[in-house]
Amino acid sequence: MNTKIKEKRIGFQWEENEFVKTPKNKKWLYSVCAFFLAVFLLALLLKNFFLAFLILMAGFSFLVHALKTPRVYSFKINKNGVSIGRRTLISLEEIKSFWIFKNPGSLPDELSLILKRKINPGLKIPIHPSQNTREIRYFLKGYLLEKRQEKTLTEVFLERIGF
Repeated sequence: MNTKIKEKRIGFQWEENEFVKTPKNKKWLYSVCAFFLAVFLLALLLKNFFLAFLILMAGFSFLVHALKTPRVYSFKINKNGVSIGRRTLISLEEIKSFWIFKNPGSLPDELSLILKRKINPGLKIPIHPSQNTREIRYFLKGYLLEKRQEKTLTEVFLERIGF
């Protein structure tokens, strides 16, 4: 048996950016600023100052994240669970199901986990192109339920606007 395949069946390890940074030109930034400014002004016209404050904070957060440089994380999957970086370990018992999204073009495929938590039950992990997603899928099916997932409307919208 090929030792490389044997190692992969025991576990998987790779490094990948936390998200794909898409280039954003001045037109994109002006459009986003104009949108948030219009909604902010509408909230002020309606004298809903709390909403205006929330829109201001949301716009600021949106722009900060849009301009952020992604960090590189180390990911591990083995019989003990899923590790992200040095600290995070999610045991396989904490995972309800998984699905692997095949993304088009240069976007990395994503491992989507549904956790048994009430707060923040979803987790998506980018899979480095050097990894064989079929082997990851086969490995995880030995421990977890594979359940088809669909991307949310928010995820589709954010992908469309290059976020």
